[in-house]
Amino acid sequence: MPPARPSPGTTDAQALAADAAPVATPTGATIELGAGLRGVPFVPGRYATVIHRDLSGTHARQLVRETSAASLALTLADDGTAQACRGWRYAMTNDGPRVHTDDQFREQAGFAGRWRADGDAVVVDVTADAAVCPTLAEGRLPQARATTLTLRCALAAPAGHPHLTTPVLVCRWEGASPERDAHVLDELGPAGAIVLGAAPGLRVTVTGAPPRLVGAPRAIAVVSEAVGDDAWAAGG
Repeated sequence: MPPARPSPGTTDAQALAADAAPVATPTGATIELGAGLRGVPFVPGRYATVIHRDLSGTHARQLVRETSAASLALTLADDGTAQACRGWRYAMTNDGPRVHTDDQFREQAGFAGRWRADGDAVVVDVTADAAVCPTLAEGRLPQARATTLTLRCALAAPAGHPHLTTPVLVCRWEGASPERDAHVLDELGPAGAIVLGAAPGLRVTVTGAPPRLVGAPRAIAVVSEAVGDDAWAAGG
């Protein structure tokens, strides 16, 4: 029987002088980009992706459904300042002859800090800041969430990628926190990485069966379109 509680996302600074904008150089730390992506020089700007999941599958006599949306928007300014807003709405039901469980929540958090160049990568260090976007935490049970984020990122352009046609920021979320997986989709980049579309952003829709369950084949659709800070709250 699958777990009654969700398996999020898988059911599936260093301060810099304000007048000295960091510029990435072509040598130093390298971020794995994965197949179909090639590294390009970093450009400050806004990068964002929203992932909608509409999944359904069976395990033994249980029927599991997940409807969720998770968005992450990251703004990296010329002066080295950084802002991020992440949001997630999640609903899961697990129904069978004897077991009936469900879980749902809605959350949003803003972050502010700085970014800096580190070889051909950029490192983003931000701390929770409700002034960036309002804090929201709705659900039956309290959720443990990160109050600081460190992302190590590199800019990439598609080169024969099966889903991407516009530049993306490929990021590694350092440290472990349950909400990270909501923003990860391995079909977009290397395993475990977060892929954020260059402005206007990316809207990704995932359908089919959750991982390890029986159901319709998995399908992914990617569209380049504006992704607002609250894109997670909109319908699938």
